[in-house]
Amino acid sequence: MISYFINLIKKYILYFYDKGLISDILISKKFKDKLKKREKNNFSAKLFLNKSLIYNKERGFWFLDLMPSKLELDIYYKNQYWSEQNEDKQDCINLRDIDHFLLMKKMVPDFFSGKKTILNFGSGHGGISYLFWINNHRVINIEPSLATNKFMDNLVVYNDIEKVNEKVDFIYGSHSLEHVRDLDNLEIIFNKILNNNGYIFFEVPNALVDSNGGSNGKIFPPHTYYFTKNYFNTMNFDVILNATYKEGSFPFIRLEDDKGEVIRYLGCKK
Repeated sequence: MISYFINLIKKYILYFYDKGLISDILISKKFKDKLKKREKNNFSAKLFLNKSLIYNKERGFWFLDLMPSKLELDIYYKNQYWSEQNEDKQDCINLRDIDHFLLMKKMVPDFFSGKKTILNFGSGHGGISYLFWINNHRVINIEPSLATNKFMDNLVVYNDIEKVNEKVDFIYGSHSLEHVRDLDNLEIIFNKILNNNGYIFFEVPNALVDSNGGSNGKIFPPHTYYFTKNYFNTMNFDVILNATYKEGSFPFIRLEDDKGEVIRYLGCKK
């Protein structure tokens, strides 16, 4: 009974606080933190969970409908996603970075024999950028968060790919493509900045796996696109690799039945 009245009081405090009838000085820091968490969760729910997915059969992906605006996504990433991610991110190279690097060296060994300009799209903690950099390649990081400020002395960093005004030899993206809001425009930019005979590599969640959402109709914030292997076959590049891989091992295990948790794609622009 006592807990019932306590919760009832909190409910009314919350109501009057939302109406601006209770001053901030009367609210404890602990209660304010709970309010902020509630506001973030509410914003996330409104932004992603009250929407639906549409399947583009010709291109092989699901996308969010209605797509959040750039302003809405900026607010979400700044106030929620990046703060949560930074708690788990460390300034280091992880096993996924190493696996990607070794795979690309194996698939196109001659390409990396000389100095290249590499664009890391959605670089995050930037692990693979270290590997490219220590192998004497020039690296451009595209990362809107503050995660790659540490690269300022050694690498080029932009918060938006539209700021890139030079040609690159290789475009790399790991779990970044599923976060974009305008895929068509991004593809135009990729084609514009990638040199002929340049390569493009992406790893994304496999939308045919239930735990990744997409094919089962589930939305996993903040993912806005949900890809199948078929999507990468529609890109205007010669396909070198388009396969699913099983996570949880090193190296990742390639599967032939399309049941791997992630899709890895490597293409060449001719």
